[in-house]
Amino acid sequence: MTFFIALLFPVAYFIYDFFKRKNVNVISILGFINVLLTGGIGIFGERFGLSKNWFIIKEGALPSFIGLGLIILRRLRKNLFNKILLNDIIFDNHKINSAIKYEEQNEFESIVYSAGSHFIAGLFMSSIIQFILASLIVTSNPGESSFNEQVATMTWVSFLAVFVITMSVVGKGYLGLISGVEKITGLKREDFLKV
Repeated sequence: MTFFIALLFPVAYFIYDFFKRKNVNVISILGFINVLLTGGIGIFGERFGLSKNWFIIKEGALPSFIGLGLIILRRLRKNLFNKILLNDIIFDNHKINSAIKYEEQNEFESIVYSAGSHFIAGLFMSSIIQFILASLIVTSNPGESSFNEQVATMTWVSFLAVFVITMSVVGKGYLGLISGVEKITGLKREDFLKV
């Protein structure tokens, strides 16, 4: 029952976001996949003979896969990657693009690239942190009484650790992006930030 309640939140937000803004929310999809994998290992792990290592690998691998996906996306579909980074919910891209002169376009691309690199680096740092924490905290196998308790502990500990360390890296990238946009466009941040 707990598994299905946990699935309900990312699914409900995905549906709400899709119908409200006609937007496919990638974060909700990733949240759904993460809960599905964790719950699947917890519920069916004993039946299929899965060890704790499956959970540990999943914790470390998921952010790495996202990071690799973003690296590929940046190489193949740079405009789409930049759209994810310069999200319309946060940035007024019409004002930004209107204020950037043609000769400043390369500098702007460089600033966006740097922010994207921070974002990707944050995901790989998250991967390493989660792998280490899962290895230390989750010592029981699926089906054992302490497995769910250890996964719950892992969830809140990793949230705090990942949030503090990863957000400092990602935050530095976004602060650089915001100050770079201010410098190039001459706009104040309150002119192009929606939040």
